[in-house]
Amino acid sequence: MRIAVLITLSKSSSISDSSAFYGGAVYLAQGSVFSASGDSIFANNNASLGATIYVADNSTFSVERGSLVLATEQSDCTSSDFCKKVTGTHCLVSRVLSQYSCTCGLESYFNADLCVECPCFSCPDLTTTRQAGSTSVSDCDACVVGYYSPDVFTSNCTRCPPLTTSNGTGKSSIEDCLSYKPLLSYEFEPGEFLLDSSGNGYTLTNYGATGSTLSEQGRLAAAFTGQEYMTVPSSFDYAEVQRSTGITFSFSFRATPNTSAHAKLFDFGAGAPDNNVGVGFDGRSKPSTGVLSFDLYSGTQPASEMLTNESFRDGKWHYVVYSIDSNSTSHPSTVQIWVDAVQYFSYTDQISNTIESVDQSLRTLYLAKSHWAEDGSLDGAIDDFRIYDFPFTSFDVQQHYDALGSAYPSTNYAMAAQVMRDKVPWGIYHAEDFDSQSTQCWAESRGVQAPATCDNGNFVSGFEIGHGASANVSFVSGNTSSVLTWPNGSIPSEFSICSISRYAGTSQQRVLTANNSLLDWFHGHGYGMIGVAYYNGWKAEVGLSSSSAEDWLVMCGRNDYNIPGNIQRALGSSSAIESAGTAGGGIGGANLTVNSVSDQESDFAVSQVFIWDQLLTDDEMGWVGRALLEYLGTGISLKIIEF
Repeated sequence: MRIAVLITLSKSSSISDSSAFYGGAVYLAQGSVFSASGDSIFANNNASLGATIYVADNSTFSVERGSLVLATEQSDCTSSDFCKKVTGTHCLVSRVLSQYSCTCGLESYFNADLCVECPCFSCPDLTTTRQAGSTSVSDCDACVVGYYSPDVFTSNCTRCPPLTTSNGTGKSSIEDCLSYKPLLSYEFEPGEFLLDSSGNGYTLTNYGATGSTLSEQGRLAAAFTGQEYMTVPSSFDYAEVQRSTGITFSFSFRATPNTSAHAKLFDFGAGAPDNNVGVGFDGRSKPSTGVLSFDLYSGTQPASEMLTNESFRDGKWHYVVYSIDSNSTSHPSTVQIWVDAVQYFSYTDQISNTIESVDQSLRTLYLAKSHWAEDGSLDGAIDDFRIYDFPFTSFDVQQHYDALGSAYPSTNYAMAAQVMRDKVPWGIYHAEDFDSQSTQCWAESRGVQAPATCDNGNFVSGFEIGHGASANVSFVSGNTSSVLTWPNGSIPSEFSICSISRYAGTSQQRVLTANNSLLDWFHGHGYGMIGVAYYNGWKAEVGLSSSSAEDWLVMCGRNDYNIPGNIQRALGSSSAIESAGTAGGGIGGANLTVNSVSDQESDFAVSQVFIWDQLLTDDEMGWVGRALLEYLGTGISLKIIEF
């Protein structure tokens, strides 16, 4: 038997399964009334979607804006009663939660379409809100720190160049990317070997070190072969910096196997031990294995000693970040350590990780020397030693590693690698991976996509100088009978493509193209012109002028509407990439090919093809294009920028 009932939830009231009828279901017979208003809550705690409410004919069911009802969507009841069922996955009343008293923090927004008490959703990657309490994904209109975009809804957030960041969120231009400001910085360059490049005047004192060792980046570094060392001025109060704002030590080093046991890369302190902070090898009273030791003393007590598992006494260059945040009465400081941009430790001790200040006359700040007399000496080098007055994040580490610690030979390569990291390519095809003896002839470099296939004709591959390249660069070449086909999806529906290609004979029509039965499309070469693009419509129809039609072309293009940066190009002999888009848009969704279109075949050569199934920004395409252009000048393999 059903009886008419009245359930009214007024301001700030609630009903849950503890008082619900029939095991969490509420049945409203004819003439019943259910109303919720004024921030009231109706829920069944045993069901994530809330209680089931059965509403009979002639019953009243109302939910005012501001109330929360964890039950949804009305449909015919399956029981024999003439009633309706309220259940499902969407809110019963559109936007019923939009005024619910819940505040989402930064980088998230309130989603009123979800039947949960506080439905906060994360903003899309690399975006954030400008303030807490946002109510829509449209409020995620600001790039996070270290990125910029003129409009996050039409142009993705772009990472700042190496050694720069932004001083807040929501930046719109590369001009908002500011250089990091270290408290002291030693680059060990000729004529400035001991000088502090930060401008703060902390000039080093040298005890025999030389500047004859090249660093990973091709610059001079400070070399130590035994008893040599340096000292930082004792006026630099590293302990006060750590306690007040946090401190970060950033540097590159190389240690040969001849480095002695327990040698130090740096050791700041007032004695052995006395408020020391430093990085060295093997740890205190440990066997000599070459592992890195990160030391921190609070007074004479070791607050922490962290050891890596592997040896770094290997003669190779490595990049270290040792970061300690500031102390407060409520928590001990956190120590974070990265080696070669890989985080090894994030550590908070049970005791306070604080360095006590000591009198300036007592402290000595060593590079390549230990405060412990029995410790050995460094055989190796140190470069780009910097100290900052804030703890690093992983973003800060990467911004430094790309410029100072990595194996990248230039900023162009480092920035292109950064683009690869932020927006991983769909496919990468280097000509040095070509195998003319196989029909599956051109392997995708990382093995994440199928190879391109050699469907007809003969091919030649190898390395060559010339045609605008001043170094040996890899190539695959063929004539008008040679047909290459990349795998399905190689021209994605939303694409960015960068390539190095050229004409290689008298037949000069299309080079990189698509099967014409699917898509009228070419990229880089067409109708004897160089640097043109047709993506089911002209995007760049005026070619580049060249003394030779067979010069290498660097070409990047994407199918969005931001011109002229949607097409960027340069001849191999050029020194700069130019923007050349005359129209936006374009269609994808086909296979990339060479010589698959009848009457549009060419004698060709291709060196590199990079494919994204997402849109790069103007700046991102520019960095990749400049790296490809630099490859033609140096021949340094582009495999080192892959992710």
